[in-house]
Amino acid sequence: MNHKEYKAQVIDEDGEEFNIKTFAITMQEALDNIVLMPSITHVVQLNCAETDEEWVRHGNLDLNDLREVRNLITNENELAKVLSNNENN
Repeated sequence: MNHKEYKAQVIDEDGEEFNIKTFAITMQEALDNIVLMPSITHVVQLNCAETDEEWVRHGNLDLNDLREVRNLITNENELAKVLSNNENN
């Protein structure tokens, strides 16, 4: 599996806006990585440096709802399979 570099513009719990990097197989996995960062509250922009893939959004994404749903997931292995299989879709 080939991990790619994703760059995200995010907002933290103090309202500070800054850029971070994460490595993932798919855009969905990159977003999941950010959801798991508790101090990040919003995603402003997310893109892949290698493929020019860009996440299309309508305003800043509030991560609270995604975290609630993410907390319902009990099988991390199955989630990893689903997220990495999206690379082909």
